[in-house]
Amino acid sequence: MFRNIFFTALACLAALLQCHMLFAQPYNSLLWRIDGNGLQQPSYLYGTMHSRDERVHNLGDSVMLKLDACNAVALEIVTDQMGMKDMLQAMSQMYMKDTTLQDLYAEADDYRKVKSYVLKKIGIMGFLYNVEKIKPLFLSSMLDEMEQEEQSKKSNNLLLDMYFQQTGKEKGKQLIGIETIEEQMAALDQMPLRIQAEMLLDQVNNAGKYDTIGQAMIQYYAEENLDALLQLYEGEKDVMTESFDQAIVVHRNRNMAARMDSFMRLQPTFTAVGALHLPGKEGVINLLRQKGYTVQPVYSPNKMPKFTNLPHTPAADTLAGAPTPPKPPVLLDADEAGFQVLLPDSAKTEWLEEDIILYTCADNQNNLYYSIAYTALPDSASAQNNEAFYNRVAERLAKTKGAKLLYQKMVNVLDSVAQEGEMDMGELLPGIHLRYVMLRTGPDFYLLSVTGLPQQLNNDRVNTFFDSFMVTQ
Repeated sequence: MFRNIFFTALACLAALLQCHMLFAQPYNSLLWRIDGNGLQQPSYLYGTMHSRDERVHNLGDSVMLKLDACNAVALEIVTDQMGMKDMLQAMSQMYMKDTTLQDLYAEADDYRKVKSYVLKKIGIMGFLYNVEKIKPLFLSSMLDEMEQEEQSKKSNNLLLDMYFQQTGKEKGKQLIGIETIEEQMAALDQMPLRIQAEMLLDQVNNAGKYDTIGQAMIQYYAEENLDALLQLYEGEKDVMTESFDQAIVVHRNRNMAARMDSFMRLQPTFTAVGALHLPGKEGVINLLRQKGYTVQPVYSPNKMPKFTNLPHTPAADTLAGAPTPPKPPVLLDADEAGFQVLLPDSAKTEWLEEDIILYTCADNQNNLYYSIAYTALPDSASAQNNEAFYNRVAERLAKTKGAKLLYQKMVNVLDSVAQEGEMDMGELLPGIHLRYVMLRTGPDFYLLSVTGLPQQLNNDRVNTFFDSFMVTQ
């Protein structure tokens, strides 16, 4: 569950990428044909936007025809290929090591304003997010994601990037990841933390302006007007540093073009990346032309709405050979939070705030992720009845993660009223579910969860985790 914060970072990355164009040229199509330079069959390049908006999903009638004509679909990141280790590593890179959010603001009022705004937007689930230690760029992306969720709550569309991944998978295409998580995170790290903090403060102070920019981006994208998107970027990039601009645009575009040059020679490929990677002197289109390819726009006379709420297919992961004998469970005796529980391995403990503690454990043998969050609730939360409180937490958790609540019911745990439930984590983690138990005893609140494939969430080890939980204070 908590590892899902990483995908909020991808939202930030995608939003930034779709604003990066260096030079205005007449690029007036999202779909481009690539041939010549020894290719036996053409490949195609399509510019995407990280959005569920219906205008973004109104694809030209040529798009799916060209995808069908290819053997592979290439994306910036293929989430199906990400393992637990990748997610945990990426999540750890979201945090500042020796700096806090307060350290980044010279004015105490600016710090208080930013922190208050972020916590208000995150809501009751704020205790799971270490706002004080998360890099400002990722806090900014969390705000963007929640705003998008609010605006798209009536839409069942997948994010457009995820739609192409899911469509490629459904059609039996080979999925190719152009970049690694480490490369994307390293690119983001090129922006100094204080510049990130300035951008976050500007976002808080000018929320209406950012909403207007977002709507303008979607409209220009729907019109396939990349020149207008360029002008929008040029007007907003003054806070970007040269090193960040080089890392997030120039270097990544060069890597994309080089890797496309390799895999297009093996088979015809439909490549879908952020739309504003395409144009400009250092854009992928021009870089491919420099390599000797002919790159021409493909126009679609008609638009056809695409219903992108495709069903998710659980991953069919199998392990060859004899199964590894399970390790005996490990007792976590958390005196500071007043509980004991059995876990499949030793837990990592992290203090998110003065009275918020998160315990996490990765069961790599079974691809499961365990977590226990503890906090002392404020008086206002303690005054609510249990069922209303639990429902509010569950709904907020599902909303912030783009997940779907499958069931929730009141149960008795340790002679107290608790709630158990399960969520489908949605397109960001296709086929992955989260099973949880929430328990409130006086002012103390515990949220236990296990994330993994649904068929794994009711095995003996997982049941032991939930059944062994005991409050000791």
